[in-house]
Order: sequence, then C-alpha cells, then structure tokens
Amino acid sequence: APLADALEGTMAYAHVPDAASAIPLIEKEMRAGDAILVKGSNGIGLSRLVAALGQAARDGETN
Repeated sequence: APLADALEGTMAYAHVPDAASAIPLIEKEMRAGDAILVKGSNGIGLSRLVAALGQAARDGETN
C-alpha cells in the first residue's frame, strides 16, 4: 500500500481482519492524552471499537 510504504519506519501501524481485533492492539499502544482518529465504515463495527477505547480510557487502562 502506498501510504504504508511512505510511513514505514516513522509510525506504527497494523492491519487487522476486523474492528474487534484492533481493540487490544490500540489499547496496548494508547497513552493518556492521545487523540485517536477512527475512520471507516460503521458496517465493520467501528462504533464498538470507539466504545471500547473510550471505556479503556475512562478506566485508566492506558500506558
């Protein structure tokens, strides 16, 4: 992917099969004060991803 190639070595990224698989990866990396942009189709369950990350932030489950 052109964007992934351009960003290689400058930031972390991962490809996952579904939104649920992204939750533990993002929770592991997110820090207090981070802003996370979630973009894509809600048909793949992004609202559940956003809810889970918001709950983790409220519960203090950030690094």
